[in-house]
Amino acid sequence: MKTVNYFCPECWGSAEAKVEERSETHIVRDTEIEIVSQNAVCPLCGADIDDPELKDENIQRAYDVYRKNNGLISPREIRELRAKYGISQKSLGILLGIGEASIVRYEGGSLPTNSNNMLLQNAMNESFIKEAYKKNGSHMPKFQQKKIEAALGYEQPSDASDSVEEISIVGPSVLNYQDDTITL
Repeated sequence: MKTVNYFCPECWGSAEAKVEERSETHIVRDTEIEIVSQNAVCPLCGADIDDPELKDENIQRAYDVYRKNNGLISPREIRELRAKYGISQKSLGILLGIGEASIVRYEGGSLPTNSNNMLLQNAMNESFIKEAYKKNGSHMPKFQQKKIEAALGYEQPSDASDSVEEISIVGPSVLNYQDDTITL
């Protein structure tokens, strides 16, 4: 087992605390979830020592069990979905009508709402992504549109159209039509 140096607020001692495993029940969305948790324990008095990192890991273990038991999409699956299409969290949110902050939270381990979970699960199907892109793709940044279009196998424009330069005119301009030529 790993050890970490802690200050114990119970005995006021400082020592390398042991990290022990024990069975623990967490409540996730009104459901009892049994996990094997890791807890820091003072070797001097045996009291539990609060460790935010271990606490977060234990919560994620409980969430992972809950996800598996309830068919929720995992953070890894969301990252893989974005990687498949080469899009950002913001662009995935635009496609599905979900806020970017929600995508960030779900990739960070938070549990998605049932409706967002259903959207994300449906997005695993390419035909769903194509429909979402037809509906919402124009709201995505152009470079993201190009990435998803390439991933979906859409025909890409030729290099010639990409190399057209935009001409801007500053100040007043006059068009002269003489001998089939236009002068500004």
